[in-house]
Amino acid sequence: MKGKGCSSRAGAEADLSAPLQPKRRGRKSKQLDPVQKKEIKNARDRDRRKKQKEELQRLRDVEAQFKKMEPEFKKMQGENAKVINMNTQLQRENEELKSMVPVLESKIDELNDTLNRKKLDANEKSQVEYSDFKGLPEEVGTTRMGSLPSSLAPIYSYIEKKYGKIDTESKQSSCTAMPNRILLCAAIKEMDELRLEDIDEKKMLLWRDAINSALNINFKVEFAMKHLKKIARAYFGLKASYDQGSYQDQIRSLEQMMSTSRIELLELESKHAEKVKEQNSTVRKECLLDAEYFQGKTLTTGLFD
Repeated sequence: MKGKGCSSRAGAEADLSAPLQPKRRGRKSKQLDPVQKKEIKNARDRDRRKKQKEELQRLRDVEAQFKKMEPEFKKMQGENAKVINMNTQLQRENEELKSMVPVLESKIDELNDTLNRKKLDANEKSQVEYSDFKGLPEEVGTTRMGSLPSSLAPIYSYIEKKYGKIDTESKQSSCTAMPNRILLCAAIKEMDELRLEDIDEKKMLLWRDAINSALNINFKVEFAMKHLKKIARAYFGLKASYDQGSYQDQIRSLEQMMSTSRIELLELESKHAEKVKEQNSTVRKECLLDAEYFQGKTLTTGLFD
């Protein structure tokens, strides 16, 4: 029994003293023979050549597509050049329009100021005569001295009915003042016969002289001068409306071109808004309103209302 125990202990000690063996991590890979290696290499080469062939075909397709689209590209380049040229032209036209606006405004203001404030208010020596009114010399020649021609009598009645006696402050006798009274009534009669489109500056200055001839002998006819100024504003308002129509056409053209080009749109819209604002001056608005008031009416409209 003793011998057997010693033998077991000795075996255990021998096992402990033996070097530790590394733990196997898996099965060792199998070595490939040359034939297998060659087959794998050939498969890789075939796959590489296939990919190269596919890439070459892709590049050829791209080249073919490019050649197919090349005319379209050139067309697009040409259109782009047109857009650039259009934008340059737009800017040039915009500057021209912008420079025209103040000139037009200045001209309208100058004409309005000249006729409305200077010429109409001027107490110049009357240049008006009977012969300036169609048929008046003949009618005066057949009328009794110191009387109004029959065609002018209704006009004078309208004046007195609306404004009362106009000669109460005049120091001249009725007979002496008759030529001035005739010229005044002749001017108002023409206003009743004509429309805004039928007159010009010369005609308005003729009416001014006729009214001034009455004012100069203290006839109370300020209402007639006030009405003449309204006609003058309407006259220039009508001219301004024609100019405005031209500007509106050009502005619409600019807007369409801006919409197409889309180049510097914000800048062009800003300039467009500025031009529109410049067109809407106080003087222009007043003239346009008076032009609308007389549209399709005789020029005595509002005088006896």
